[in-house]
Amino acid sequence: MIENYLVPTRLDDPELIGLWTLDEFLVIVVPFGWGILSGHLFIGIFTALGCWFGLRKAKSGRSAAWVLALFYWH
Repeated sequence: MIENYLVPTRLDDPELIGLWTLDEFLVIVVPFGWGILSGHLFIGIFTALGCWFGLRKAKSGRSAAWVLALFYWH
């Protein structure tokens, strides 16, 4: 008798908060929160998006640990 097993194909995927990984979420929330608290909502939104795109470019398919090592060495 052959039993069917469900084997996940992607075990190493990072956990997501909404559409973003934890590091991307923090990079978005901090400038956005600053914009709300300081009364500059649009500046906070544009800064959050700029930081998010910058982090995505820095990671470019690598893990968050690679970005931390990059900041350490530079």
